[in-house]
Amino acid sequence: MSSTPQYTHKPGETVSKTNDTVATQTSVSNEDTLLYLRPLKGEHLTTDCRGYTPSPIMTNNDLFINDNVSRHRTPLASVPPALPRIIPVPLPRLSPHNLISTHTLLTHRLSLSPIHWNMSHPPTTAFLLSTLRAHTTAWLFEEGITPTVQSITIRIKGVPRPIVVFPTQTGHPIKIIDILDSVYRGMCEAAMGQEAVGPEIALLEPDRSLNLDSENAIDSNVIFQHYRGRVWWNGLSKCTVEDEVWILQRTERG
Repeated sequence: MSSTPQYTHKPGETVSKTNDTVATQTSVSNEDTLLYLRPLKGEHLTTDCRGYTPSPIMTNNDLFINDNVSRHRTPLASVPPALPRIIPVPLPRLSPHNLISTHTLLTHRLSLSPIHWNMSHPPTTAFLLSTLRAHTTAWLFEEGITPTVQSITIRIKGVPRPIVVFPTQTGHPIKIIDILDSVYRGMCEAAMGQEAVGPEIALLEPDRSLNLDSENAIDSNVIFQHYRGRVWWNGLSKCTVEDEVWILQRTERG
């Protein structure tokens, strides 16, 4: 003999029975009407001696929202992957062999530089301390950088921008005079507030006198005071933190 489940309800409630659902409608307030639905779709109910355990209170809107969420739930596989890490790429070197070096006359050394030059004056005043070459300017036209490169970069303390040296003639090697002239102009521009320092030196032939335009000559005292007397050439040394960059070394007395 089968027994019929017993449904309990509070006094004043209306109970309606169906084949698989029992709904109890209770007037809670003037604004909302709540439904006790048992059993809900997909919900496992436990029974006790009195029958089914009531389901949680849910409104019709809650049922509609929960149903939509379950149908449109986004799987984890659709989450976009993390962005790749950007790795900096170093710039190519000026020389494919990475063997760039300066002329021995230009290289900084612990002893006195062979080039005697007060950089508050034009590079045409520079000369060699060697007695064998003291009265010649042919050394100014020797190749200043080996192997041949399109340009070099020089940094000078007190000059805000690096100095980039190019050859006087395109396609030709950078000569010693190109380097000295670029250094002089860079120091003058920093001391004079970026004012023009006159036309470039006309490089014609070795042993020929070289002169800047006298109308555009720079007062050497202005340069001397700006650099606090450290205006004597002391050679170029390789930069330890930047590749293919040279640092101009200066001293107070030649």
